[in-house]
Amino acid sequence: MAQLLQELDGGAGATGDADVALLAATNRPDLIDPALLRPGRLDRLVYVPPPADDAARAAILAAQLRGVPLAGDVDLQRIAAEAGGFTGADLAKLCREAKLAALEEEAEPAALAARHFAAARGACSASPPVAAELLAVYAAMARA
Repeated sequence: MAQLLQELDGGAGATGDADVALLAATNRPDLIDPALLRPGRLDRLVYVPPPADDAARAAILAAQLRGVPLAGDVDLQRIAAEAGGFTGADLAKLCREAKLAALEEEAEPAALAARHFAAARGACSASPPVAAELLAVYAAMARA
């Protein structure tokens, strides 16, 4: 921890390059050491909620599947509608599981088909919603 704090403060051989930004993510902000949250270190906290609607989930699916051939029977809007409550990470897992289902069928699949997403859906579920207490922690940290 001491080494990380020193690096964040610009010590330990830092080049002084002001064009460097550090981005960190956690699902447990209540466990972050307060020393990391001092101004000049990790001083901006942003809560990113799960995607709010089908369009946002479809956009995440499209981003996850960029460059992946899809069969004609794949409807990302329908998949997104059926994935209510999924986070971005849940949707990424759904895509990975669909790719694995295709590979289990065939060593070099031509495209992901709806049946692969159906199989993946059986292996994936939405993460539990964020508890009200943890949302309060996010809000308090954002104000600090």
